[in-house]
Amino acid sequence: MKDCKELREEIATLPVNQSVIVAAGPGSGKTKLLIKRLIYLCENSCKSNSNIACITYTNAAKNEILDRLKNEIGFSLPQGTFIGTIHSFLNEYLIAPYSYLLSEIGRPYELLPRGFSKYYVNRISDSRKFKIYDNLIALESIGYDRNGELRSFRSNRITKDEMALLKKTIHDDHKIDQQDTIYFAYQLLLNFPHLKVALTSRLSSILVDEYQDVTYYQDQIFQFLTKTSLFFVGDPNQSIFSFTGAEPTIFESRLSNPEAFEKYSLTNNFRSTMTIVDFNNKKSTLKQLANGSNSDIQQDVILLKEEIDIKQAIESFHQIRLKVGSEKEHIPFLILARKHEVLIDIQQKISEHEIEQSPFLNKLKEIDYRRYEIINQLLKAVLLNKSHEYVKSIEAVELALARIIFNKNPNFVSLSDIKYDRLLWRKLLVGIFAWLNAQELNGMAIESFLKALKEQMKNYSEKNLGVKIGVKLKILDYDWPSQKKESKKITAQQVMEQIILEPNEADNAYLSTIHSAKGREATSILVIAEDLKELQKWMNLNDKEDARVGFVAFTRARRLLCIWCPDLSESGASAFL
Repeated sequence: MKDCKELREEIATLPVNQSVIVAAGPGSGKTKLLIKRLIYLCENSCKSNSNIACITYTNAAKNEILDRLKNEIGFSLPQGTFIGTIHSFLNEYLIAPYSYLLSEIGRPYELLPRGFSKYYVNRISDSRKFKIYDNLIALESIGYDRNGELRSFRSNRITKDEMALLKKTIHDDHKIDQQDTIYFAYQLLLNFPHLKVALTSRLSSILVDEYQDVTYYQDQIFQFLTKTSLFFVGDPNQSIFSFTGAEPTIFESRLSNPEAFEKYSLTNNFRSTMTIVDFNNKKSTLKQLANGSNSDIQQDVILLKEEIDIKQAIESFHQIRLKVGSEKEHIPFLILARKHEVLIDIQQKISEHEIEQSPFLNKLKEIDYRRYEIINQLLKAVLLNKSHEYVKSIEAVELALARIIFNKNPNFVSLSDIKYDRLLWRKLLVGIFAWLNAQELNGMAIESFLKALKEQMKNYSEKNLGVKIGVKLKILDYDWPSQKKESKKITAQQVMEQIILEPNEADNAYLSTIHSAKGREATSILVIAEDLKELQKWMNLNDKEDARVGFVAFTRARRLLCIWCPDLSESGASAFL
C-alpha cells in the first residue's frame, strides 16, 4: 500500500503479537507512528502481568516521547512500562539484578558515567606499564567485535594490551561502561537460559527507535526474546554511529526477512520543501515525496560561493533565512558542522561580536542597556524553550523579570520589597514563562510586546498571587528615543530570529555537530564543510558513512538549506546541484 494515513493506521493497529519493521526516512513522522503503536499496545495487551518497553537512542528522544504522551487525552502509561535508552533498559532488566552471576565474588557491576576514562588512565599511567592513548573519547568506545575480542570503534592506535589493561582495571572495581553493558547483558542471556525465558515472558512487546544504529550484540539480545513482539523503525541512510559499533547492515538484513516481520516503508516527508526532498533523493535509494505544509514553498537549495570565510557565510545565511520566514512551532535555524573545532571557531566569533546579531538590539544596547537585557533575555527564553532547553529558558525569564522589577541580578534581589517569598516568585516565573511561549510574536511589534508584558505581569501578580506590583513595572513604559518608528514596525519574532545565542547558551540550541543534530530539525539550516573534499564525500550516494553524514545534515532543513565550504567555486557548486 502507498504511504498514506490508512497505511499508518494499519501499522499502528496490527495484532499485538505481530512483529513489525518500518523503514522510515527523515521527516516521515516515524516518532508519531512509534507513539501510536505504543499506545495501541498499552491499551490492547492481552497479558496483564507483562510489560512493554520503548527503547530510544538518546535521553532527548525519550523526553520527546514522554512529552508527546502527556498530550494524549485520556491516556496514561500502564505501570511497569519502560521508556528510555538501551543502556538504561539493560541496566534495569539485566545488569543491576543479575550481573552478579558474571562476577567471581558474586557482586553486581555498576555502570560508569561518561568521562570515566580519565580517572582510570591516570591510575594506569602511574603504574608506568603502558603509554595509554590520550584520546579519552576513543578509550570509551572500546567494545567487543563479533568474536568477543576487544576493539576500539573510534581508533586503531590503541593496542590490545592497552585495551585489556583498561578493561581489567575497570572491572576489578566492579564497574562497567556502556559498551560492557551491552556485552554483559548478551552474556547473561547466552549463558543463563532461565534469564532469557524470564525476560521474554516479562516483556510482551519491545519498540526500538533508530534501529539502523544498533550494534551486533544489541541485535542478538532482541533475537533471544522469541516470545516478545518487536517493533523496529529506522533509516539505513541515517546510520552514522559506526564509532559505537553500529552496523546498518543489521537493519537491512532485518528488512529482508519477511518471515519474522511485517515490513513497511514510509515515503512521505512532512518536514521539507519539494526542492530539499529532491536534493536529498539524489543520494538515497529510499525516495521520498514532500507532503507537509512546506512542500509547495519555492526555495532553492543554496551553495554559498562568494563568502570567503565562516563569518561571511553565517552573515549571508542569516540574511537569506530572514527573507524565507519562520514557523512558530519550530526553532528558526541550526548551524551544523562535523567537527567541534569548527563550532568553537564560530562561538569565538560570536563572543567577540564579529558576527553581528539584531541591529535593533545592538542599537538599543547602546541607548539603554537595561531594556536591551530585558528584551534580549525574554526572546532568548522563547528560543531556548523551542530547543527544549527548559531550565535555561526559565533562567532567562528570571533574569529578565529581576531586571524589570529590581534592576538587579536574580541572586541579589530582595523579594520582601514586593511582599513576595520564593514560592510566589517561582509562580510568577512559571506564569510569565507560559504566557511568553503562548504569544503570537510574529504579529506583535516590540512596543506592543512590552505593553502586553506589563499588563500580564500586573494582572497575574494581583489576581493569582494576591500582590500588586504595578508600580515596579514602569521600566516597560518606554518612549523609544531614536527608535520610535522601529519599535512600532519591527516584530518581536523578527528580533528573536536575529538573536545568536552566546556559547554558554548554545550547547544544544543553534550550533551543533551533525551527529548531535540527528533527530532535530529547523526552519533554516546552514551546513559547513571543512573543505571541498569533505563536501564531495557528503554529496555521494549513501553507501558510505561519510555520505550518510551529509544526508543527515541536509535533511534537518524544513524551508531553507544552505551549504558552505572554503574555496567553493561557481563551477564546483553547479556540479553539486
